[in-house]
Amino acid sequence: TEEPSLVISEPPISAPSDRPSEYTLDCDLYFTELADPVGDENTAFIEIQTTCPNKRIRNVFIKTFKQLQSPKFELIIKVPDDGYIIICEDKVAFEKAYKKTCDIEKPNALPKGLYTIAVIFKDERLDIYGKMRKVLPEDSVYQNGRAYRDLGSEDGSEFFDPLLWYTVPGRRSVTVSPDDCDPRSRTQAPLELFFTEFADPVPDENVHVGMRFIELYSPNRRKYKIEEDLSIIKFAKNKNPYAFQTLKGLKINKNGFLVLTIGDLDDELWAESLGSFSIVNGPFGTEDFSLAACANPKEEGMEKCPSIDEYGLGVNVDKHDFTHGRAVRRLDKEAPQRKFDPSDWVIEEEVDYYYTDPGAWYEVNMAGNEKTPPSPAPSWKGKGH
Repeated sequence: TEEPSLVISEPPISAPSDRPSEYTLDCDLYFTELADPVGDENTAFIEIQTTCPNKRIRNVFIKTFKQLQSPKFELIIKVPDDGYIIICEDKVAFEKAYKKTCDIEKPNALPKGLYTIAVIFKDERLDIYGKMRKVLPEDSVYQNGRAYRDLGSEDGSEFFDPLLWYTVPGRRSVTVSPDDCDPRSRTQAPLELFFTEFADPVPDENVHVGMRFIELYSPNRRKYKIEEDLSIIKFAKNKNPYAFQTLKGLKINKNGFLVLTIGDLDDELWAESLGSFSIVNGPFGTEDFSLAACANPKEEGMEKCPSIDEYGLGVNVDKHDFTHGRAVRRLDKEAPQRKFDPSDWVIEEEVDYYYTDPGAWYEVNMAGNEKTPPSPAPSWKGKGH
């Protein structure tokens, strides 16, 4: 009888897999500057800060949300040792203008300051500027300008928070050149501050002159204690300075406002109560005001106190009198003016305190205007709008 032959079974041969090994991103990536400078669109760029210098990353996409399409491109790169990734419109133009390295050149792929942009890992949104599938709101448009992230914000977010960003031009009629941009580094831009409302409400038995206030707004500071030498100077009708208030040490609130008053406003406003002997007391609605770059005009002299922003100076009092009313800067005039222009302001007469807006900024008596203030208005008892 034949002995059975020994059969050795070979293990089945597996077909080669095209599926890559699972990749995890052990790194934070977030936008820190978006630039579209005026004059040369080839110098536009996106700056991303990371927490993983010298690490190779992949499966990370930059996606732009336009009206009819949402183009994207992948970042496949070893992160430079400074932790920044620069994506530019034109590498030669960028490096000539900024004397710094562009890591990735992507012609015609940048959002031009008009569209929402996001950084995405697989299906996870790591950071976003703007709202999904929408063009940017007017306050966040940086065409011919730049948007840069607050220095205190050091990680990304899947939802856009405009209070973490400072944007030029936004609504303003100002522009930014390449000289004003700052790729591959993060520095604090100089403080911007200007008048937005003066209020001298109609006094009554419940609301007195203590509800007078001066409101200033900063488009590029939040929760900030003023370190700069700044003062508000009050001028009499004959244009002679006779009172001043130093701003150094006062606080700009979480929405970018500084409110100076005699009385007590809602704590949410972070209003500074100056007491009865101040620029907010005494004659008010017919006086002129200057925001000046000096700490003590009385000691330093007016010649050493250059004006940053003015109200009332240089025109007849009937063009700026807000007695028993208020003066509100127009929303499209979001910039300091060294020379007062009455057309930049709207004056309301016979206004009581409940129809003023300390700590917010609303247009008044402008038919068909639906613009919102540059920062969310805090809720406070008595807000009239």
